[in-house]
Amino acid sequence: MKCPRCGKERARGDKFCDGPDGCGFPLAAAQPSYRATTANPVTGGVKCLRQNCGRINPAANTFCYYCGALLGEWVKIIPEPRTSPPAPPVRARLKLPGNSEISLATEAIWLGRDDLKGLVPEHNLKYISMQHLIIRFENGQYYVEDENSTNGTRLNGTEIKGKGKYRLDNGDHIEVADVITLTFKVT
Repeated sequence: MKCPRCGKERARGDKFCDGPDGCGFPLAAAQPSYRATTANPVTGGVKCLRQNCGRINPAANTFCYYCGALLGEWVKIIPEPRTSPPAPPVRARLKLPGNSEISLATEAIWLGRDDLKGLVPEHNLKYISMQHLIIRFENGQYYVEDENSTNGTRLNGTEIKGKGKYRLDNGDHIEVADVITLTFKVT
């Protein structure tokens, strides 16, 4: 196996990259020695499962690029899709207070504190997690899922934190940490 830090070959079962030419890196938690290049791109990804992160990293990463968590302890492998998913309808959106909108023209959108800054009073932003919820388009339907937020998410008044994904229908209300309500619209 190769050390992911220095690239030196090490015996299978070694716990650290040691010896006279070693860098001391712990090999027990190391990912496979596969590295992404333009000729050999990453075909899947690794989702960091640390609370408030949830970002996708290249499969070759040992640590989350965004939060620094050791991916060997906080990972879920995200396989490459076998076929291209259907494109979401262009006119799906979230209506916000003050008649502003967020377009849902991509397969997935994460919403968190930074996305809602300016729409929520400054003193209430602390209740919204950095990665509070995700809205996905799968198999021709939109779904919402709480991303292990601190203060939860409600769909039409029902708490959905820790309960998986829920299908969205036109006119559904998504309450984020009891400080802002978003209305799902499809036209």
